[in-house]
Amino acid sequence: MSAPLEEVAALRARFRFDVARLRAAAVRVDEVDRQLKQAREGLRSRSGRWAKLALDLRYPELEGSERVQVLYAKAQAASVLARRAGLRDLLSTAVDGLALVSSMATSRWVASLQGLSRHPHGETLVRPHIEAGRVAYRVLRSVRRSLEHVEGLGQLTSTLVVAEFVHPKDDDYVAIHLLDGLKRARKNAQSHQSDEVLFGYVSEALREATNLLEAVADRSEPLTRVLVGEADELEAHVEARLRAR
Repeated sequence: MSAPLEEVAALRARFRFDVARLRAAAVRVDEVDRQLKQAREGLRSRSGRWAKLALDLRYPELEGSERVQVLYAKAQAASVLARRAGLRDLLSTAVDGLALVSSMATSRWVASLQGLSRHPHGETLVRPHIEAGRVAYRVLRSVRRSLEHVEGLGQLTSTLVVAEFVHPKDDDYVAIHLLDGLKRARKNAQSHQSDEVLFGYVSEALREATNLLEAVADRSEPLTRVLVGEADELEAHVEARLRAR
């Protein structure tokens, strides 16, 4: 193995645990997002169906009847609950808005990497994923301004993550971008910023991104379970509430 490839292998091994933690946290947030999307679409569908039934002129004998009132009430309740079925609305008082934006940028980027290992994609697809990771890195830095940064670390950090998802036949493309990011970081580093210091910055960024994702997951998972439960019981709840009047 040549010296550059040995350096790439050593870097990937060094950060593999940090990337694995990031991946696991991103999967949790992506699963919450998926459940909320499913609940939102289901609620909107039910709301539209109930509203149509209430307005359907093929049943004029129902006009003004108790059944029509129940249908309207169900449609309204489903519509209101659907508006809550999103991470931003669900966590509006629990998580800082910019932190949530950063978490979503990271989780959706990591989600987009999940299928890369199935077959080789080549430079034309690997590079855009690295660029997307650099965007997520910049968003993270805008939220966590205390993170130390040297030009080139965004590329290095993003490539280290992408490297753990790609097909082995795409490893050469990953190595090129990883070494280029490392070269840029070394070139832009100050005299006191050794490789160990630079690698510490990378690890800190990966850990901070993971911490944000875990915080979002910890807060959103129980709230999502409650919302999904409300959606499941919505019809019975509306009917019981109307009977109690």
